[in-house]
Formats: sequence, structure tokens, C-alpha cells
Amino acid sequence: MATLPRQRRSSERAENAQLEPAPYNETRELNIVFASVGCTDSRVVHELLPRIIDLPDVSVKALLDKGFRGQDFIHASSSCLTMPNATRQSAIRDVADIEQEAAELCEWAHLLVLAPLDANNLAKMLHGHTDNLVLEIIRSWNVSKKILLLPGMSSPMWENPMTKKQLTKIRRKWNWVQVLQPMLWKFVDERKKITSWEAADELVDAISNQVDLMNIGAGLDVAPSQKSTLPHGTRRPGAFLPPELWTMILDFTNDWELAQTLHIYTNLPPPEAWTSHTKSKGPLGYMEELELTLLRGDLADVKHFVAQRSVPRWLSKLSVKLIMRFAMTDLLAHLEANHKDLFWAAFGHAFLPVKASAVFGRTEILEFWRTSPSFLTKEYDAEALDGASRAGFVNVLEWWQHSGLPLKFTESALEQASGQGHVQVLEWWKAQSTAVDDTNASVNSSKVRLKPGKSICYATQNGHADVVRWWVQSGIAFPHEDTVPKLASTHGHVEVLRTWHELKGSKMIFDNQVLVGATKSGNLKVLEWWKQSGLKVEYKTCDVEEALEDGYEGERGMEKSLEHRTLAMSSQTVLLETTMGPITLELYTQHAPKTCQNFTTLASRNYYNNTIFHRIIPDFMIQGGDPTGTGRGGASIWGEKFDDEIRGDLKHTGAGILSMANSGPNTNGSQFFITLAPTPWLDGKHTIFGRVKSGMRVVQRMGLVKTGAEDRPEEEVRIVSAKVVQEED
Repeated sequence: MATLPRQRRSSERAENAQLEPAPYNETRELNIVFASVGCTDSRVVHELLPRIIDLPDVSVKALLDKGFRGQDFIHASSSCLTMPNATRQSAIRDVADIEQEAAELCEWAHLLVLAPLDANNLAKMLHGHTDNLVLEIIRSWNVSKKILLLPGMSSPMWENPMTKKQLTKIRRKWNWVQVLQPMLWKFVDERKKITSWEAADELVDAISNQVDLMNIGAGLDVAPSQKSTLPHGTRRPGAFLPPELWTMILDFTNDWELAQTLHIYTNLPPPEAWTSHTKSKGPLGYMEELELTLLRGDLADVKHFVAQRSVPRWLSKLSVKLIMRFAMTDLLAHLEANHKDLFWAAFGHAFLPVKASAVFGRTEILEFWRTSPSFLTKEYDAEALDGASRAGFVNVLEWWQHSGLPLKFTESALEQASGQGHVQVLEWWKAQSTAVDDTNASVNSSKVRLKPGKSICYATQNGHADVVRWWVQSGIAFPHEDTVPKLASTHGHVEVLRTWHELKGSKMIFDNQVLVGATKSGNLKVLEWWKQSGLKVEYKTCDVEEALEDGYEGERGMEKSLEHRTLAMSSQTVLLETTMGPITLELYTQHAPKTCQNFTTLASRNYYNNTIFHRIIPDFMIQGGDPTGTGRGGASIWGEKFDDEIRGDLKHTGAGILSMANSGPNTNGSQFFITLAPTPWLDGKHTIFGRVKSGMRVVQRMGLVKTGAEDRPEEEVRIVSAKVVQEED
């Protein structure tokens, strides 16, 4: 029961007056492709998969063995996008479809989980076969991203020398694959039943650790600096100042961790992450003791701790953060030389260059990575330089310039530097640049072609008039000049408007939307500036009236307006004329106002006209609302996902319930479904916003339509038209 948001058209993006915030210091979701082949034990779907889906900050898409029962597929589909492991020999799906699906999943996912992968597919994986969708994904996988592998087989097969040979090869040469404990099975009533379930616990812990590693640095702001925070060669300060002054300095920084690692007394309370460690009874458990040792000790202390206790299976998020923040390169070298598996699990692939550049700004870590024998192949992507630009780490940018490595970056580098107001970063990029239209510059040139992207838009939206001035005076060509007045007006930045007018004069381009945006946002100072500017602004009275209605007193006024219209409307219905007959839907406007607004607006725009019900599952539901007909398209009227409106008093108690399809919490777009039976497992996961008022027999006939792969009807069932019908008391 899922839908993926449709890519917005470029023209829509250009007109958008709200840009997305930068993701680097915000918690991100780990996108997981979960594949289970070779065993159809229902516990994989009913126990293991839900545990993974319920982990915080994960988004899951599942590929299941075709041997699973229909009810297993239905259960999995209620929580995440689920599809069968199609084979190339199957007539159900074309080879090109399998290849395209694999390519899209590989691009989307951060992590591939194979739980389990049977011996047959394990052998094919090692030889590069692509007989099915899972093998196609493995063959197409970007090896800078991790794969978690749970081998699945019988106990005799697990003990066979061939298995050990294959796994040894993976551990030695496939360092992007982490092999966990096996899932062993035996046959019960002619079906495979898993007998060793301990691997599931280890897998969930490993995935949770991957989420932590991805979000290292989330919520952490490191001030840009040209020099290291700590002196080289020691972690203790020289005794040049009295201890009392050091305490005052560290208290002023509000940095408890720094005070602890420098062994300076502080009056600061420990942060929430360290509260448990510092209680009178001491740290709880192995990992808290290790974290405290890393914070207060040195390499010798860590070595002694590990020798006395044991080597951990992986490092916690807090441990990795300390190693990165304080640039513990000596500890990294020790782990690399003596605990390679642990080192690679925590710091392998592109982790070090990206996090050191984008989050911590530590060139010592970057230099360790550059000279390390474990990283002969330099795996990194544009996130390193993009993130350094966003954070304002000019020292990191300088390191990359002198590293001899290619400078990989996207439009985000200049966009985020502009959005954060880092003029010094923009100056650095300008110094490295060649003319954008210089076609004679070679690929290996020390100069790079800049990618301004929407930099002027980000600077304008965030009110950085100095950055706007820099772009105009830089001599670098940039697009989207026409959006500056509109964005500045919508977001209330008078100084940007003043600067832009000063720089552009009579050549300043704008339209009537500058007044509409300011009116809707309630920015009186902006309206006053336009009045005093002497510029002639044309406008339509109807646009201003609508802006006043939608935006009176800002967001509070919009809520009042929506509430007023909702209360004034006793009932609202939508009539779906389908190829099988009419269906009348009654909408719950008071219970889910935003969802109903989205649905009725799309209907009034003819968005649903001539679309198909792309997914029909007997005794479960019919799903439509995707203009692409693929099950992966569709967008809301706001062009992006919008939040759920789930209420405890509305439940999927029977047939005829109208609800929103999604790919997880707060991912609503345009797709919807109508239930064919009670579906209580969907309660709390999908927004109910209406019911079938009439035409239930049409819905029931749709539920009997013959379907093929992915529950797609063999004969199309279409919505000919969707019309909003309002009935006043």
C-alpha cells in the first residue's frame, strides 16, 4: 500500500517560492531494500520485516520470494512497498522492466539487506548472474554502499566446505558486503522453517547502527575555522592560564564534551546523551564504558579497555562521533591495523571523507584517509564538497584543492553556501573557477566550471542581501534572476529588495505575484516598500482578494479561513465516473481538512481524469490516483508530500472506506484506495478521509477483476472523470 512521489516538472520547480532546507545537519532516513529469497517462512514477513520497518528513520521497500503466500504479500504491503522477486524466464514481466526496476531501487537505496539469501542465489551472486530482480540489484549495486547478508540454508549445507570457501571470498574481496550469522532451516510439513532466529536480532542491530552512522552529525553545528580546535600532539592544554580561567572559558563555550576531553573542570551539566554515563553508579554496560574511555582517555586507555574486555562488534554513534570530532587518527590507525573488520564496518567506503568534510571539518581525518592503505580506491561523492561549502569549511575546501583528487560537487555547493551566507566560500569557488562557457577547459584542468543552480534563490529566501550583492557583482552568470523580487516579497526580506533594486535599477524584473506573495504572508513592511519604491506594479484585484482570504494574518489566518469554509459546508462529495459505473464518495472535511482539500482540488483540476486503478487485491482494496499508472507517481497540490491526518475515532472497519496511500508516515501525495473488507492493520498508518456514499456494487465488481503481476488488473479500469459536488444545508 504505497506510492512514490512523482518528479515535479522543471517549470513547477522554477516557480516554487519555497526551497527545500539543506539535509546535512538534519536527521535523514536510511532507504533500505529488503530482499528475502530462498525461504518462505512467514516469520520473515510477520516478525523480521516489521521490526525493521519500525526502526526510527528508515524507509523500506521489500522484495519477496514468489513462494510466499498471498496473505504474506498483503501483510507486507500494508507497511511498505512490496514486490515479488521476478525472474527473467517469467512471462509476467519484461526483461527491460526488471532492469529498470533494479536501476531505480539501486539509485534510491542506501542499504541492501539480504535476509536470507539461499545457497543457489549466493553462488549466482559470486558469478555475476542476473537471473532475477534481486541478482540484478546485486549486480548493479554501487559498492560504496553497504550490503548486509544473512546466508540462508540447511545445517548440512552450512557446514559444507563450499559455503566456507564462498564466504571467505566475500569477506576478503567484497568488503562492501557484511556477512552476519546464518539463518538455518529445516523442512516441516514440506515447508522450510527457520530454526536459528538469533541472526534476526543481529540484523536489526546492524541496521540500527547503519542509521546511526548515516546521521552522525545531525543537529551538530561546527563553527567554520581555518585551524584545528585542539593543538596537535596532545589532548591536554598547556598550563598557561590558571585552571579557574580555563573553567570560565569552557563554561562560556557551553561544550561539556570539550571540557571532559581536555580534563578541565566545568560547571556545565552533562548533555542528555551523557546523562546515564555520569550517574553516581557509573556507566551502564560495555558501550557506555567504552564511550567514556574514548571521551576522557587516550589511545593507551582504549587499548587497555579492549584488552581487558573484548572487541565490540561495532561502534556506537556516540563513539564514532568522538573519534571524528576530536580527530583521533592514532586510534583509527590502530583499528585499521589490528581490528580491520570493526574499522571497515564503522569507517569504510565514503564515510571518512564525507563526514570529515561535511560535518566535522577535520582535515587531519582527510589526510589519514588519503594516505591510508585501506583506501587505495578513493570512494567519495559530491556530498563531501557540497557539505563543506554549506558548513563554511574553507580549510576543508583548501585541503581538497591540494589533495590531487578530483573536485566532485553539484549545484548544492554554491546553493547551500549562498543559503547560509558564506561569502568566503563563494570567493573560494570563484577563485577555482573557469568561465562557464569556456569549452576549451580540459577535464584535468585545475579550474572547474561553477554550477550556480538556484544560488540566488537560496540567498534571497534566507535574507542574505550581502550574498545577493556578491552574485550580481561577481561577474558569474546565474539563472533565476526573475524570482528574486517574488521570493524576497513572500519571505519578508525588505533589505534584499532594497539591494536588488539598487543593483538592477530600471532593469529589475517582477510581476504581480510580488504583491500576492507578500499579502498572503502578511508582510506589511514589504508592501510598504513596494509602495515607496516608485516602481509600477500591476495586479489583479481577484488575486489580492484570494491572497487575503488564504493568508489573512499569516498561517493563523489561513487556518481560520479553512476552518470557516469547512464549518460552512455540511457535506462535500466527489463523483467518480468509471468505466464500470459511477462511485460517489463522501468526504470527511471536518476530520481531515487538508487531505480533503488536496483530493477535491486535484479532482477539480481534472487530475484524476482518465487515470487507472493500477492495483486491485481481492478482499483487500482497490488503489488509484496515480496519473502515471505505475504506482510510483502522483503529487499533491503542494507539489510535495504532506502530513497524515490520522484520528483515533476513524478506523478501517469495513468495505467502502476511502483512505490515502503512502510510502510511510507523512508521505501523502495523490494516490488513494477504497477498502473491500475490514483492514484493521491499516489503522494509524493511513489517513481516512471519506467513504463510499453510493456505488458500492461498482467497487465490489472492481474487486473481482482478474489481476496479474503486482496485482495489476489485466483489463484496465479507468476513472473517466472526477467531479466535486457540494451540497449546502
